[in-house]
Amino acid sequence: MNKTRFTAFTVIIMILPKVLPGLSQAPALREQLSLNGIWNFTTETGEKTTIPVPEFWDAAPGFTKKVQREFENDRGEKVTREVTVPSTSTGIYEREMKIPETWKDKIIKIEFEGINHIADVYLNEKFLLKHVGGWTPFKVDITNLAKAGETVKLKVVVKGGNHPPVSDENGIPQWPVGWYGHESRWGIIFDTWLRAYGTVYIEDAFIQTSWRKKDITIDYDLVNQSGEKQEVQIKGEISAKEEPEADLIISSERIILTPGEKRTIRVRSPWNNPQLWSPENPVLYNLFSSVMIKERYKKAESIDNEIRRFGFREIWIEGTELLFNGHRLNLRGTSINTHGQGYNSGRYRYISPETWNHTIDRLQLMNIQCVRFHQQPASARIIDIADERGLLVIEESPMYARDYILKSNNEVYFRNALTWLKPWIRDRRNHPSVIMWSSENEIGRDWLKWFSDKQIKTLADSIRAVDPTRPVIAEGDFDVGDDFYSDHYPEGVGKTVTGSIYSWDTLVSKTKPTGIGEFLFGRTDGKEWWHGTWCRGLRYINVSQIMPYTLDWSWSVDTVAPVHENLKNSFAPVALFDKDYDDLGIEALRNNKYPEIKTGEIVKRTLVLYNDCFSGNSIQIEVRLEDQGKLLINKIMDTDLQLGQHREVQCEFNVPFTESGLVELVLITRKNGIRTFYESKKFRIYGDKNNRKEENPFLNLAYQAIM
Repeated sequence: MNKTRFTAFTVIIMILPKVLPGLSQAPALREQLSLNGIWNFTTETGEKTTIPVPEFWDAAPGFTKKVQREFENDRGEKVTREVTVPSTSTGIYEREMKIPETWKDKIIKIEFEGINHIADVYLNEKFLLKHVGGWTPFKVDITNLAKAGETVKLKVVVKGGNHPPVSDENGIPQWPVGWYGHESRWGIIFDTWLRAYGTVYIEDAFIQTSWRKKDITIDYDLVNQSGEKQEVQIKGEISAKEEPEADLIISSERIILTPGEKRTIRVRSPWNNPQLWSPENPVLYNLFSSVMIKERYKKAESIDNEIRRFGFREIWIEGTELLFNGHRLNLRGTSINTHGQGYNSGRYRYISPETWNHTIDRLQLMNIQCVRFHQQPASARIIDIADERGLLVIEESPMYARDYILKSNNEVYFRNALTWLKPWIRDRRNHPSVIMWSSENEIGRDWLKWFSDKQIKTLADSIRAVDPTRPVIAEGDFDVGDDFYSDHYPEGVGKTVTGSIYSWDTLVSKTKPTGIGEFLFGRTDGKEWWHGTWCRGLRYINVSQIMPYTLDWSWSVDTVAPVHENLKNSFAPVALFDKDYDDLGIEALRNNKYPEIKTGEIVKRTLVLYNDCFSGNSIQIEVRLEDQGKLLINKIMDTDLQLGQHREVQCEFNVPFTESGLVELVLITRKNGIRTFYESKKFRIYGDKNNRKEENPFLNLAYQAIM
């Protein structure tokens, strides 16, 4: 027993490895030891070696082979290319571990955050458990087999996604496996822990914050493994600091638990002035929870302690709008395949726990505020860092549409998919950065036409049964009768866009938020330029989720060219666009084919002002006419614009004569005196100075209604 909760948490900190620079600063869940590191490894042919954990064994040296595989390219053609796959489909992982002396009378569990795809777990050669299903966490209780101070041998026999029941006898997946997961990405893929619990302990805690109700609700899953009836009480302190210094104190009623009983206990408390989590201010709180038993109430002794991190924020849907802490949220981002195409080199360079912080720097430099982890989930450590950095995340299941799925047994696959969802959602639902669940990708009537709308809606309902606090999207499967309308590739896969950048307004739902989660994919002319310019049209027509596929070209480079600046400005949270100029397309940007205006004419331009920040309605705009950097005239105006909204600004000026034959319309925005947007639109002038109707240039601005 611990005299105070503070002593318990001091023990946790002492046994943790030192946090490395760039890694997540998430606190330890409870008393725990990391089992990551070098394990002994035996292949199916008996070859013995070592391997790092966590890691796919086909990403480690010496465990791959080359094979020919047929693909369908972005033009719909069948092509064959050489790919790398695992050279062994079964791997035996072994290591020893010493149980800490201080864990006497504790419940001891081994916890795996993810193994692909089948795991048989042994302790001292005794079989304990079989787990089926990749990417999801599971636990093994070893209390009766491991004593404090002992050294025990852990063995995990891992089978890849080509083994039954994950695949059938023909190698066709019957479980969600992600991007060709029945052929590769196998092993102990996520973190592994040895953890200690009290004999009455908190198994899980679901933290739900409400901006609208100004309260916090915590659902504790409490387990009595003491062998006796126990009267207990849960006490919690919430602090924005690493050490308990309470911003809020909560407690449950006293509860009677019978031996072996598991019960969910709900604790709710008003909270009128929390610091809100947002991408601009990602404030994180720690919930320090303790289980107190009757015999020790007066001594304030706890039998179990844990820490969970969360952010106070709320997201919901009203009509066609996605709302975040009371204002409209418009998502501008990209898909990242953490374990998909090019997963070896790309993951090491950009998406490892050591490099992810730097990658977020690159993403935020391009004003990318949301990432969809596409094809299968990311690791918890990656999402921990997103919590800390304020990067919004759409977490996607490994229900990924590829034509091999058409050979699967629909009924069996769907049943297994429902089984797979629950542990995934439970594991990720306290992360404030996760703002939406993607239940599947294109597996319904958009492309694969394999799941029915009813099946996809059932997936979403199953997700909401575990987490009712977030919207669910069925990526690319239109309107399945659920939260979102989601479209992929309205222009056609591998094709370029045509017509007005505002022409997709007919795709926008009139009853629910609209997402266009993939478009402009393939080797099409001017794709990177269109990734920026076309998104301006989608912002104007109120698309709630805008994600070209993909923007790797923009954030994975070390130099910024004009094409990058175009995307950066197109995604700028506070922006001032020239509506008609943008609708001219990309030729003015990449080939200097500027529109022409005549000297002396009165020109009217419709500008569009956006405020997609998370705080501050006051914006200053400045519009300037310049000749090769020389100011001819400017106009500055202040306005208030609600978060998530945009409005038109009418601009009128007379065309001056310039020796260069060009004039620049410079668009600038500021917040709190800091420049937030700068863009120059060039016009070619024809006519001579004798055509001027005014000796001096003039420029007027007038605001229009919010759109």
